[in-house]
Amino acid sequence: MNWIILIICMIAFIVYWSKWRQSRGNLGRVIDYSKGNKGARREQWQNYSSSKAKLIQRIGREATERLIVNVLLDNPSKSRTWCSDKALRDLERDQGL
Repeated sequence: MNWIILIICMIAFIVYWSKWRQSRGNLGRVIDYSKGNKGARREQWQNYSSSKAKLIQRIGREATERLIVNVLLDNPSKSRTWCSDKALRDLERDQGL
């Protein structure tokens, strides 16, 4: 009789645990909360395009891409926007502007 109660409790626990685990399924997904805040996205896009545009204007499109890729290789956790800003700052620093 005790074995039957133990087996029933184990089955109930496994069912409860699997349901609980399924309900937590979205924890590993990346959620983009910026979709509702279009002003922040627009500002980020403008910063990206202006720094990249300045680089293209000064050194050309191919050299700009090479600089950004080199900065990306040195800083793999950073965004492409950050890397284009850093490339522009480094270029201005090296040219003495």
